[in-house]
Amino acid sequence: MTDSVLSEKTSATEHQQTPTIERDLEVNSKFWLKKRLADTIDIERKFLRNTYVPFDLLPRHVQQFRSIYVGQRPNHHWATIGVVDRSIQRKTFGVCRLTDMRGLRAHLFVMGKAYTAYEKQLEAGAVLGVFEPTIVWSSDQDADVGLLVTSPDHILLIGTSYDMVRCQQMIRQDKQCDAMVDGRSGSFCDRHLARLCSKSKNTRMELASGDSAIEVRWARLTHTDRGDKYLAASNSSSSSSSSSSSKSRNGNQTIAKMEFTYTIKGRGAITSEGIELHAKKQANTKIDKKALAEALRGRTDPGSAMIRKVHGIKDDRSNLPAVSREAMLKMGMSTRQVLSKEEEAAKKRSIDQLLKTTANQNGGGGGDDPQKKPRYIYL
Repeated sequence: MTDSVLSEKTSATEHQQTPTIERDLEVNSKFWLKKRLADTIDIERKFLRNTYVPFDLLPRHVQQFRSIYVGQRPNHHWATIGVVDRSIQRKTFGVCRLTDMRGLRAHLFVMGKAYTAYEKQLEAGAVLGVFEPTIVWSSDQDADVGLLVTSPDHILLIGTSYDMVRCQQMIRQDKQCDAMVDGRSGSFCDRHLARLCSKSKNTRMELASGDSAIEVRWARLTHTDRGDKYLAASNSSSSSSSSSSSKSRNGNQTIAKMEFTYTIKGRGAITSEGIELHAKKQANTKIDKKALAEALRGRTDPGSAMIRKVHGIKDDRSNLPAVSREAMLKMGMSTRQVLSKEEEAAKKRSIDQLLKTTANQNGGGGGDDPQKKPRYIYL
């Protein structure tokens, strides 16, 4: 009897000495905070002029801005709260992947003064409030939501998540999996759970011979007129910390595409991994106009005329036709305007000589003799 009482007292004292971390509830998103960094009054003041959009309703809300139906557009004064499960920082911008720890993701691009102010605070596990963001679109219809903030007033670091932990699976002997998971659902990410279940299925005869597939993800429930219905798996429901990969088969399981490309005004195309996709610029080769003009000298074809026009080269012969003299002769066209410099000079001398002869005849008093044969000068 005495031993049992002593054992109960010992276990009670050990339980009392176990350190506990106090947690705080974020009222709007219902996320538990391990450490609060923003006061509740400041958060409420931010939401006075912004409508709060729950993270699970974010894709539906963003899709309204892209709707083709005529009607009133949603207000741009809205905000949401998410947990950072991956942060990629570049020299001038950062990309944070927000999640609700239920399989839904959104990519937040932080640029400008916002990145300067929060560069060192954008870490995995941070609970961020995003206010009046700019929506960035992707050409992929199944892409996650993309948001952009450039002002420090449009982002707020609320605190550190209490439930988000790192996957405990060791990829190698000295490297741990980088995926962040909800600690309330377990200590391993969905990818490693699916791999474990697949390996365990192969050792069971009743499951190994079938074609059944296993899918590890959070179940989403929607309320319809016909009752509650579970949503099918989306492309963004798979939790993986690997780089971008297209849909491929791994046994009976489909690995969804993880990374997408977004177009940001003034920056071009940027992937969700923070890689800027610049178009290849053509080499700026300088052209020697003097050498080009010398090469085009005497050429009257349309190509040469176009090259002169593009590079601003003046032709030494003005108002020349684009067709050569030989071509005009073959087509039966007049070649009076197609004269070389020597022909132009000879024509001018002939005209001057004709005018001089006519002036001498008129000045000498001699009238025109109708029986006298006229003189001709062949040009």
